Amino acid sequence: MCYMIILGTTFAQPSGCWTKPTSIQDINPEHIHGHIFMLSPDNRLVAYEYREGPPNDMGGTDPAFFQELIEYLQKNALASVFGLQALHERPSKQMFEIVLKDVGTVMLDASEAKNGDIYRVTG
Repeated sequence: MCYMIILGTTFAQPSGCWTKPTSIQDINPEHIHGHIFMLSPDNRLVAYEYREGPPNDMGGTDPAFFQELIEYLQKNALASVFGLQALHERPSKQMFEIVLKDVGTVMLDASEAKNGDIYRVTG
């Protein structure tokens, strides 16, 4: 049996990120970090999407924030609807997302994307 994770890899030219299902046999867990988290049935924030590189520095985040988020998601039955995305820094530009069914997604700097009409804005 081959277990998979969703892993994002950044690239520079054009600037963006390629996110795709990746076999856990093909990754080094010391070189990835949780990127998007969801609330599990046992009320823990667990990663469901990962990115290559060191983890974000969350030292300046008040731990009460996470508890308040968990309580809000539970109270409003939103655990299966919303997740928490941990960013290294605030995105400095608008991104254009291309969804490739069953293959992954590509996020590009919108100024570098050669596209037609945008039907959904993310980020």
